[in-house]
Amino acid sequence: MDCLQHGAMESPLARYCPECGASLAFATIDKEPIHRLLPYRDSTLVGYGEVFFVCDCSGMVHALDANLDDLAEPLSCPDLLSEIAPGAAEGYLYFARSQGLFVVDLVAWVQGRESEATLLLPAQRIQCMLASGNHVSAVVSVDGSIQLMSWNGQSVTAQIPLSGFRQDLYTFAPVVTSEFAFVTQRSSNAGTVCVLQDCMVKEQDLGGACLHTTASHNGVACLVESNDKKRIIEFTSSGVTILVPSVPADTTWILCGASPELFLSGNGSSLTLHTNRGHRQYQENGNIGMPSVSNGYANAIARDAVSSEALSINLLTGNIGSAGRIGDFSFSEIVCAGNRLVAGNGRQLNSIAVEKR
Repeated sequence: MDCLQHGAMESPLARYCPECGASLAFATIDKEPIHRLLPYRDSTLVGYGEVFFVCDCSGMVHALDANLDDLAEPLSCPDLLSEIAPGAAEGYLYFARSQGLFVVDLVAWVQGRESEATLLLPAQRIQCMLASGNHVSAVVSVDGSIQLMSWNGQSVTAQIPLSGFRQDLYTFAPVVTSEFAFVTQRSSNAGTVCVLQDCMVKEQDLGGACLHTTASHNGVACLVESNDKKRIIEFTSSGVTILVPSVPADTTWILCGASPELFLSGNGSSLTLHTNRGHRQYQENGNIGMPSVSNGYANAIARDAVSSEALSINLLTGNIGSAGRIGDFSFSEIVCAGNRLVAGNGRQLNSIAVEKR
């Protein structure tokens, strides 16, 4: 990582220059596309700070720099749960494995000190997990009870029973604020608000079956369906508000913009921008995947029968632009760290420079 005024920093996890406090960026020499053949497990690609993480098909987790080179010796984590993506927060990397939730100290690992994945919580089942800000939260089954748990580093900050949750329904990743945690399950008509200070739980009627969720400005935005019609609502500790009264019937995912008046929705082949001035559909000749969010931008892959392209969506203005061609049509996931995008297809990783719009 480089400071424009003071040059390269020694720590690969540094974000700011210790001399002047300026934000760091990948070195300017890393502007050309970079490729690495690395067969890896689907949904294990993670971007955090200026480092990328991925688990290869032999069960080794790699920490990669912008050039896709290993920053440290890979760690052995052979039984990661494929349906739960790893997450990074506050200098720790969290994994869901068959024995429970595991954690790795990123600073110790990347600096070459002896490090390994250590058991944070033994659990019969981890239903979902999300690392955000300075904490990680998960819905877990422990001794037959479904619970919401949150950690800062390796310290438990909340443990709340979710007695109304069902084992057979998919649980969306929780959204946690300083005071509340919001949790939902697919096909359920109720959203759960957990009050973190006193561990109290209450339910909100969503007005329809929940199909997808995303963090909103005040709580959680949900794509709900009722009477064969879909809309976007927000549920908070105080109630439910309709954000977008109607979205296309084939909508499968939603995303809230940085502006309270901007929302995105998609169906796998197109995406739609909803504003207070109406909506605008963006469509490619092929498919547009669900975006991943980083640094105020949503990054998605548009692919046709020949090639894949990275789209960069400004979540404040709604401007959509191309961040560059990735490779052939098979690329399916994309993450961002620093000013690099890394896309993968399960066989190889491609790193390209971000062109902000």
